This record gives sequence, C-alpha cells and structure tokens, in this order.
Amino acid sequence: MQGTTDKPGVICIIGTGSNSCYFDGSKIERRIISLSFLLMDDGRGNYFGKELLRAYFFDKMPIMLKDKFSKSFDLDEDVLLENLYEKENASGYLAQYAQFLIENKSDSYIEEIINNGIYKVFENLINPYHEELKKVPLYFVGTIAYFLQQSILKEANKRGYTIGLFVKPPIDNLVTKRLEKTH
Repeated sequence: MQGTTDKPGVICIIGTGSNSCYFDGSKIERRIISLSFLLMDDGRGNYFGKELLRAYFFDKMPIMLKDKFSKSFDLDEDVLLENLYEKENASGYLAQYAQFLIENKSDSYIEEIINNGIYKVFENLINPYHEELKKVPLYFVGTIAYFLQQSILKEANKRGYTIGLFVKPPIDNLVTKRLEKTH
C-alpha cells in the first residue's frame, strides 16, 4: 500500500483489475476476495469494454456514437469471437475498449455507462467498509479510476465519503516519496 498511502484508509483499485481493502497504516487488515474478471469485474477496464460492446451490438448506442465506435475498432464478429474465446487474455482485449469510454466520457450516453459502473464499484467494493470510511479516507489506484475521477468524486460525495488521493500507477507515488526522502 506504500504506493498509495502510509496512513490508514480504504484503498480501491480500478484499472486492469478491480479490488479493495482496508489498510491500517502498516498492513492490510481486511479485503474483498477477487474472483477474477468473469465474476467480479466491477468498474475495471474489461467491465466497461463489455458494456460498450453490448450497447453497440444490442443497438442501444446512439447512432453518432455507434458510428464513431465502429470506426475506432474492428468489430467483425469473427475477430471479436477469436479474441474473446481463442486467444489468451480476453480480459485485456475487452479492456482496450475502455479507452473509447474515457475519450468520450462527456457524451451523455457514455456518462450513463460510467455512472452505472461506478455505482457498482461503490456498492460492491467500497460499501463493505462503510464503518471504516466514517473515520478514514478512500484512496483510488489505477488508470480507470484516475481518468474517471469526476464520476467517482460525485458518487463519493453522495455517500459522504472522503477521498484521499487518486493514483494512476502506484509506482509514481513510490518514486515521488523516494525522491522526497533523498532531497
């Protein structure tokens, strides 16, 4: 947790993976068991990738957005099925679509997908620590969390949670802390 904080807090990872724990300042005191992207992928890159593909293929995506999406990716059925079921790292393949979500987060339809995903993160990964969050801040780690800060802040404010910090990759904080110690 030293890449995020050295103080007590609830730490939530939303990036390639998603998970959360309560950190007492020296060790992880409590955590939610992660059962992989198939079962517990709330808010992570592949979750949003799946949501975008489902919206596209179920014809729920607004036409202009659908056109933009189809120009950004090879959405051929055979290509999709091969990447999802024949090649390794289906989770990573799905996660690549999250870039589109981030680039278009100001679109009202995309914003709704983001808000639904962030709501699930709070319900499933953060609310189990509601007692701890009365006393300690909530920290977020990961690229998805970093780029969706505004939506996360809005949901945290609704619930009365204090945000401590957003860290894109935790290595950044480790390097910064090391540099501060040497100067």
